[in-house]
Amino acid sequence: MKDFINMNKRKILRISLVLLLLIILIATYFVFFSQDEKIEENPVNDNNEESVDNDVSPKPEYTLKTSKDAINSTLQAAKAWSSDVQLYDCSGLPISSIEYPDITYHYLGVDDGEYSNWYCTYYSKSLAQTRIFIINNGELNDGTEAMDIGEYGPVTYDSIDYIDDLNAVVDSKVVYATAKSKGLDDEKNYVNMYLFNSNTYGYIWKIEERSKEEKGEYDIGVLVNTYVFDVHTGNLKDILQESVY
Repeated sequence: MKDFINMNKRKILRISLVLLLLIILIATYFVFFSQDEKIEENPVNDNNEESVDNDVSPKPEYTLKTSKDAINSTLQAAKAWSSDVQLYDCSGLPISSIEYPDITYHYLGVDDGEYSNWYCTYYSKSLAQTRIFIINNGELNDGTEAMDIGEYGPVTYDSIDYIDDLNAVVDSKVVYATAKSKGLDDEKNYVNMYLFNSNTYGYIWKIEERSKEEKGEYDIGVLVNTYVFDVHTGNLKDILQESVY
């Protein structure tokens, strides 16, 4: 068993972080949308008859941020937590659905590389911990708990060639626009964005284009395309029909 763990340290740690991110995303969803939505009254016409749309809940509006905005905000909070932090990864994810009694809206809070929700993970070597800082509807949420990296964590976290100048990272809007020029269809599909250190390419921007209609395991949209970008130049490195880790 120990040999198996040693051989799969990075994979086990990455899966653990993904699961933690999913838990935080679900918790954020319920906290954020537990409050009652304020619904603006529809205007009445000259005959005092209500508009035909008066029974339909209005589509929620969100404050959107680019990756540069998200990284700048979370980095300040991360440095207050620990002075030696390094950005491990940062993800822009749409809100899967908002359900009202009369209508359900899907894949909200995203527009051309701007997202209402960003999840940025920072690593502190001195504390031997990681911590996720969240941008939720444009606002910083730094109330998350740090997580110990464990006995085998240094093998993963201390072997990474981290990005020295985060200001030099190409913005999410730039690589998103390039992906659209290469065929990304964000009307038919939804889009997740990930800044992270991959096993194959090192640090990259990964854009995942997933089907809104066809679902796969865990009710996640089937992967259509993966776009891989250089984080410093914004150059497109690859288009694949499989995910990149």
